Amino acid sequence: MSAMASWMMRREIDKLDFPPVGEFIQLVSDAGAKLYGCKMSMDMMKLTKEDLFDEAEVLGAMEFMELSEGAQVIFV
Repeated sequence: MSAMASWMMRREIDKLDFPPVGEFIQLVSDAGAKLYGCKMSMDMMKLTKEDLFDEAEVLGAMEFMELSEGAQVIFV
């Protein structure tokens, strides 16, 4: 199911002439944004820090809530 959802999302992104997700994340990081991976989601998907972009940090939900209070947040 997730492969189909990913395929559909990539197809829609292509229609918008938007950069691929990896390129977009790199652009955002280069612009100074901070990148975080959700610890619980990563555990459920059996992902590790090595699966993320080098610039990304792994945080638990409460850590993120405290850190992002009053910040502009974009979920990708």
